[in-house]
Amino acid sequence: MIPPHQAHAKFQRGRKVQGVNRYDPWCELETDEVSEQPRRIEPGRFLVGRIEQAFIRDYNTRMPAGIGGFGCDDLLFQETTLRMDRGTSPQIRYLRCFAPYAHCRFGPPLAPQQMQWVLGSGLLLTPEETARKAKLPR
Repeated sequence: MIPPHQAHAKFQRGRKVQGVNRYDPWCELETDEVSEQPRRIEPGRFLVGRIEQAFIRDYNTRMPAGIGGFGCDDLLFQETTLRMDRGTSPQIRYLRCFAPYAHCRFGPPLAPQQMQWVLGSGLLLTPEETARKAKLPR
């Protein structure tokens, strides 16, 4: 469910949340429209058109980590954006996930299994070949 007056929903620790703990991984599902009423995303298969990754300093402004320098006390984020194919997924813009890193310890972006843990069972990530074998609806 997308809250009223918003275009996105946030997920953390397997459930939808209003606000996030920025020290734990989280994901945001972004839609194309803002409505005065809550909106439900109907079940379907949303194909990923492009995957983007970046280290950022601030998840609101998406400022790259390399701008302005940073210290080991700063929290940085490994951002992974799954941009949906606009031809097959017109209502969903992207799924963006954040992996926080601190104390100058950096790591990889969230793996698909980690993203699934963050999202919970309400939104399933399935590779195309697995979806075909399971005969998931298109």
